[in-house]
Amino acid sequence: MIRSKALVVFLACMGFSGLSLAAIPKTNSLASVKTFLSEGSFRGGQFGSGFSIVGLKRVYSPNGNAERFIFEIGDRDGRKYSGKTGYFHAQLFRNPSELSLDLSQVLKSKVDNHQLRSLIKKSKLIQKAELTVDREDNSTHFAMKFKSPIKMRVFTLSPKKSSPKLVIDITKI
Repeated sequence: MIRSKALVVFLACMGFSGLSLAAIPKTNSLASVKTFLSEGSFRGGQFGSGFSIVGLKRVYSPNGNAERFIFEIGDRDGRKYSGKTGYFHAQLFRNPSELSLDLSQVLKSKVDNHQLRSLIKKSKLIQKAELTVDREDNSTHFAMKFKSPIKMRVFTLSPKKSSPKLVIDITKI
Protein backbone atom coordinates (compact mmCIF):
# COMPACT_ATOMS: atom_id res chain seq x y z
CA MET A 1 0.00 0.00 0.00
CA ILE A 2 2.78 2.42 0.92
CA ARG A 3 4.70 1.51 -2.22
CA SER A 4 1.66 2.12 -4.42
CA LYS A 5 1.10 5.56 -2.80
CA ALA A 6 4.76 6.40 -3.29
CA LEU A 7 4.49 5.33 -6.93
CA VAL A 8 1.38 7.53 -7.44
CA VAL A 9 3.15 10.52 -5.85
CA PHE A 10 6.26 9.91 -7.97
CA LEU A 11 4.23 9.68 -11.21
CA ALA A 12 2.24 12.82 -10.30
CA CYS A 13 5.48 14.74 -9.70
CA MET A 14 6.88 13.56 -13.02
CA GLY A 15 3.69 14.63 -14.80
CA PHE A 16 3.77 18.12 -13.27
CA SER A 17 7.46 18.53 -14.09
CA GLY A 18 6.66 17.70 -17.72
CA LEU A 19 4.01 20.42 -17.77
CA SER A 20 6.58 22.98 -16.64
CA LEU A 21 8.61 22.29 -19.80
CA ALA A 22 5.66 23.47 -21.88
CA ALA A 23 6.23 27.00 -20.52
CA ILE A 24 9.76 27.18 -21.93
CA PRO A 25 9.79 28.83 -25.38
CA LYS A 26 11.14 26.78 -28.25
CA THR A 27 14.79 27.50 -29.05
CA ASN A 28 16.43 26.17 -32.17
CA SER A 29 19.76 24.45 -32.12
CA LEU A 30 22.34 25.86 -34.48
CA ALA A 31 22.70 22.42 -35.98
CA SER A 32 19.57 23.11 -38.01
CA VAL A 33 20.72 26.19 -39.92
CA LYS A 34 18.22 25.49 -42.70
CA THR A 35 15.36 26.37 -40.35
CA PHE A 36 13.70 29.75 -40.74
CA LEU A 37 11.47 30.99 -37.90
CA SER A 38 8.66 33.50 -38.17
CA GLU A 39 8.72 33.75 -34.37
CA GLY A 40 11.05 32.28 -31.75
CA SER A 41 14.71 32.26 -30.84
CA PHE A 42 18.16 30.97 -31.61
CA ARG A 43 21.04 30.82 -29.17
CA GLY A 44 24.57 29.55 -29.20
CA GLY A 45 28.23 30.45 -28.83
CA GLN A 46 30.76 29.75 -26.17
CA PHE A 47 32.26 31.26 -23.03
CA GLY A 48 35.41 33.33 -23.43
CA SER A 49 37.40 36.18 -21.93
CA GLY A 50 35.56 38.81 -23.96
CA PHE A 51 34.68 39.60 -27.53
CA SER A 52 34.12 42.57 -29.84
CA ILE A 53 32.37 43.38 -33.09
CA VAL A 54 35.08 44.19 -35.64
CA GLY A 55 32.81 44.43 -38.67
CA LEU A 56 29.27 44.24 -39.95
CA LYS A 57 28.23 43.56 -43.54
CA ARG A 58 24.82 43.55 -45.18
CA VAL A 59 24.16 41.47 -48.28
CA TYR A 60 20.77 41.61 -49.99
CA SER A 61 18.90 39.95 -52.83
CA PRO A 62 18.27 41.98 -56.00
CA ASN A 63 14.50 41.95 -55.41
CA GLY A 64 14.94 43.10 -51.80
CA ASN A 65 13.01 40.18 -50.27
CA ALA A 66 16.01 38.73 -48.39
CA GLU A 67 18.94 40.20 -46.48
CA ARG A 68 21.93 38.79 -44.64
CA PHE A 69 23.80 40.46 -41.79
CA ILE A 70 27.28 39.16 -41.04
CA PHE A 71 28.79 40.17 -37.69
CA GLU A 72 32.55 39.68 -37.67
CA ILE A 73 33.64 38.85 -34.11
CA GLY A 74 37.02 39.82 -32.67
CA ASP A 75 38.82 39.44 -29.36
CA ARG A 76 38.08 41.68 -26.38
CA ASP A 77 40.58 44.30 -27.60
CA GLY A 78 38.87 44.69 -30.97
CA ARG A 79 41.38 42.65 -32.97
CA LYS A 80 40.61 39.82 -35.33
CA TYR A 81 41.17 36.35 -33.92
CA SER A 82 40.56 32.75 -34.87
CA GLY A 83 38.15 31.10 -32.47
CA LYS A 84 34.45 30.72 -31.92
CA THR A 85 31.65 33.21 -31.44
CA GLY A 86 30.74 34.22 -27.89
CA TYR A 87 27.33 33.54 -26.38
CA PHE A 88 24.37 35.09 -28.17
CA HIS A 89 20.59 35.00 -28.04
CA ALA A 90 18.47 36.12 -31.00
CA GLN A 91 14.72 36.51 -30.48
CA LEU A 92 12.24 37.28 -33.26
CA PHE A 93 8.89 38.74 -32.25
CA ARG A 94 5.93 38.56 -34.58
CA ASN A 95 3.72 41.50 -33.59
CA PRO A 96 5.28 43.97 -33.86
CA SER A 97 7.87 42.39 -36.12
CA GLU A 98 11.16 42.95 -34.26
CA LEU A 99 14.50 41.22 -33.75
CA SER A 100 16.41 41.40 -30.48
CA LEU A 101 20.00 40.11 -30.46
CA ASP A 102 22.04 39.97 -27.26
CA LEU A 103 25.77 39.35 -27.55
CA SER A 104 27.25 38.38 -24.17
CA GLN A 105 30.77 39.43 -23.25
CA VAL A 106 30.92 41.88 -26.18
CA LEU A 107 32.32 45.09 -24.72
CA LYS A 108 33.62 46.83 -27.80
CA SER A 109 32.24 47.53 -31.25
CA LYS A 110 33.90 49.09 -34.27
CA VAL A 111 30.39 49.49 -35.67
CA ASP A 112 28.35 52.43 -34.38
CA ASN A 113 24.75 53.50 -34.91
CA HIS A 114 25.68 55.93 -37.68
CA GLN A 115 27.30 53.11 -39.70
CA LEU A 116 24.37 50.82 -38.92
CA ARG A 117 21.83 53.38 -40.17
CA SER A 118 23.77 53.87 -43.40
CA LEU A 119 23.88 50.06 -43.86
CA ILE A 120 20.09 49.72 -43.65
CA LYS A 121 19.21 52.99 -45.40
CA LYS A 122 18.03 51.32 -48.63
CA SER A 123 16.57 48.22 -47.00
CA LYS A 124 13.11 47.17 -48.13
CA LEU A 125 12.66 45.05 -44.98
CA ILE A 126 14.10 47.09 -42.10
CA GLN A 127 12.44 50.16 -40.68
CA LYS A 128 14.91 50.91 -37.87
CA ALA A 129 18.01 49.41 -36.23
CA GLU A 130 20.01 50.23 -33.12
CA LEU A 131 23.18 48.95 -31.43
CA THR A 132 23.83 49.59 -27.72
CA VAL A 133 26.68 48.52 -25.44
CA ASP A 134 25.84 47.81 -21.80
CA ARG A 135 29.06 48.10 -19.80
CA GLU A 136 27.44 46.95 -16.54
CA ASP A 137 26.03 43.80 -18.13
CA ASN A 138 29.14 43.26 -20.30
CA SER A 139 27.00 42.81 -23.38
CA THR A 140 25.93 44.42 -26.63
CA HIS A 141 22.33 44.62 -27.78
CA PHE A 142 21.29 44.82 -31.44
CA ALA A 143 17.64 45.60 -32.24
CA MET A 144 15.77 45.79 -35.55
CA LYS A 145 12.23 46.82 -36.32
CA PHE A 146 10.81 45.51 -39.60
CA LYS A 147 8.42 47.08 -42.09
CA SER A 148 6.44 43.84 -42.42
CA PRO A 149 6.56 40.31 -40.96
CA ILE A 150 9.74 38.37 -41.71
CA LYS A 151 11.34 34.98 -41.11
CA MET A 152 14.89 34.61 -39.80
CA ARG A 153 17.61 32.07 -39.28
CA VAL A 154 20.84 32.46 -37.35
CA PHE A 155 24.07 30.50 -37.59
CA THR A 156 27.78 30.85 -36.90
CA LEU A 157 30.84 30.38 -39.08
CA SER A 158 34.30 29.70 -37.68
CA PRO A 159 36.69 29.85 -40.64
CA LYS A 160 40.27 28.86 -39.94
CA LYS A 161 41.85 31.84 -41.71
CA SER A 162 39.59 34.66 -40.49
CA SER A 163 37.51 35.80 -37.52
CA PRO A 164 34.37 33.94 -36.50
CA LYS A 165 31.09 35.27 -37.82
CA LEU A 166 27.52 35.41 -36.60
CA VAL A 167 25.11 35.37 -39.57
CA ILE A 168 21.48 36.49 -39.51
CA ASP A 169 19.34 35.85 -42.56
CA ILE A 170 15.99 37.59 -42.85
CA THR A 171 13.41 37.08 -45.56
CA LYS A 172 9.98 38.50 -46.23
CA ILE A 173 7.04 36.22 -45.43
